[in-house]
Amino acid sequence: MLPWKKRPAWLLGLVGLALAVVYIQSFADVRQFEAHREAAVAWTALLLIMSCGVASVSAAIEGGWDRKATGPLEATTRPAALVVLARIWPGVAAGAIIQLCGAAFLLAKAGPAPDTFPWWLILALWLPLPFHSLIGYLLGRSLRVFLAVPLALLLSYGWLGFTWTSPFAPLRYLSGPAISGCCTATTTLDPRALWVLAIFSALALLPLLLLVPKGRPKLKLTKAGLQRSVAAALALGMVVGASLSLAAPLGYSPLLALPASDSPCDDNNPSVCLNDIQLSRADHRADIAEAFRSLEALGLPAVRQVRSSDVGAMVLSEDGVANVVVEPWMDREPVLHSVASTFSVAIQNQDCGNNGGGDGEANIERFDWALALESWAESELARSFGTQPPAALSLEDFQGTGAAFKAWREVRAAEPTAKKRAVSATYEALSRCSVPSAAELGLP
Repeated sequence: MLPWKKRPAWLLGLVGLALAVVYIQSFADVRQFEAHREAAVAWTALLLIMSCGVASVSAAIEGGWDRKATGPLEATTRPAALVVLARIWPGVAAGAIIQLCGAAFLLAKAGPAPDTFPWWLILALWLPLPFHSLIGYLLGRSLRVFLAVPLALLLSYGWLGFTWTSPFAPLRYLSGPAISGCCTATTTLDPRALWVLAIFSALALLPLLLLVPKGRPKLKLTKAGLQRSVAAALALGMVVGASLSLAAPLGYSPLLALPASDSPCDDNNPSVCLNDIQLSRADHRADIAEAFRSLEALGLPAVRQVRSSDVGAMVLSEDGVANVVVEPWMDREPVLHSVASTFSVAIQNQDCGNNGGGDGEANIERFDWALALESWAESELARSFGTQPPAALSLEDFQGTGAAFKAWREVRAAEPTAKKRAVSATYEALSRCSVPSAAELGLP
């Protein structure tokens, strides 16, 4: 066995680390994890593409060397598990270093954050490394190196890619990359996703160890070897089945809403309830409250409380609770857009059943009116706060010629009382799954 300083894992690790840095610089959007340590570390789940590949290829090379050099003395004096451990630990260590460096890089990009350091998440993302290393080692012991190395890399990438993109949700949690979907400012990772990853990664090692040959590989499959192979296949199938059963309740996205106690409400009117992550870069609560008061004065329904949740929350409830998107990276303009879109999104999400719901043209017309309502609200808030609305949402710049936008341009020119009546009539009509008439808008 080579001295630890000359193991192939270290050179492969440098290559993997360089690829990880390039990958982060190319694809990591800091808005996904700004001021959020858990989200930053969860993003490193995508780096398993590099770290698991390094672990698998390194073990395949060492397995190939063992294939040529293993003699009867080592096979009889050292347990197979210790032999395997001695060969795969450098690859596992190199992969862990890639994951750790990636986490440090992303945490630096995320900047100061109020949430605790997710050390448990870093450890969980190390767990797939021994599994990939052992597969690589088995390939190296069974095939020539020039075949084992590319096959080890292909199987590692193939397993990660297949599970990550699988439409069968439970399968996504057996490899790790699905964890990269965590988290927004108002969600946290479901710990069951980590338990599934940990249980599968640990238990899957046991049947693979049954396949490790003792001494030099034999050209013919013996009866004992066949029995071990069958037992390993059955055991691995049981591990996969049990892991899928544990992952079944998770669904496609492994997120849980943060408890309401993490988002205390202020004394604004309406009250605004945001958590520390959302407030870590700027406090927009006063702007949000003022924006909703402005829209109420212009004819839209009153809102008594504003919350921000990504999991199972209505955009606008009947008891006056609005749900807006607030992330740390947002400045005033995107926050105002989130407020302005509240009422139109609530209308678009409304289930109209058979009352126009089955009529494609009616749905398109309602959608146009909802979009016009959003454009008007965006423009009004931009005027009040001195900001510039996006051109695509500006009534003046919108290129459409639909009846809804034509009507809203006329409503906008009306005197304040008539404008307020028109806004109220429009929202009430859209809430009834219809569109406002010219008479309701006060237009000729």
